[in-house]
Amino acid sequence: MTASRTRDLAALDAYVSGELADAEAEALEEAMFEAIGREAAPPEAFYLALREQVRALAERGTLHPVLRPDDAARLRDGSGLRVGVVEVGAPVDVEAVLAGDIVLVRVPLALEGVTRVDVETSVGSDPPTTYPDVPFDPGAGCIWMCCEIELAKQSVAAGAIQRFVAVRGEERRVLRELRLDSI
Repeated sequence: MTASRTRDLAALDAYVSGELADAEAEALEEAMFEAIGREAAPPEAFYLALREQVRALAERGTLHPVLRPDDAARLRDGSGLRVGVVEVGAPVDVEAVLAGDIVLVRVPLALEGVTRVDVETSVGSDPPTTYPDVPFDPGAGCIWMCCEIELAKQSVAAGAIQRFVAVRGEERRVLRELRLDSI
C-alpha cells in the first residue's frame, strides 16, 4: 500500500472514529464531496460509506455486512483490499480466498416479489442470531455477504448455518439454507 493511501485511510479512520479536529473533518468532507461531484470519487469514499454502514449496523445491534451487488463490485474492484470471492454453487479456489483480507460470498436467491430478507446465523444448538431487513436488490437474483477472513474461517470451522428468510408480516419463508462448511 502506498504511503499516500495509508495516510488517506488513517485520516478516514480518524474521521469515522471522531478523532479529527472539526476543521480537519470539515476539510476531509469537502474534499470527498468535491471528488464525488466530479464523478471521480476515490475508493476511499466508498470505504468511508461502508464504514458508516457498518457503524450504523453495530449501533443497531445488527452487524451483518450484506451488500448490494454494486457495492460488492466496488469493494472487490476498487477498495485496495485483498478480496476472496466465493460463488455458492461454483468451484472455490480455497487458496485465493484464504489469501484475502475479506471474503465476499455471492448467494443466489429467488428474490422476485420479495420485499424483506432476514439472515439467520446459527452454530450448534445455540439459538440463531437474526439480522433483520438486510439490503438487497430484488432484481439481482443474489445477496452478497461480506466477512473478514478470520471470522469466515471461524464460522466455517464451527459449522455455522446461514438461513435467508423472506419476511412478509408474520409470515417467514426460508429461501435458502447454507452450511458454511459445505460451500
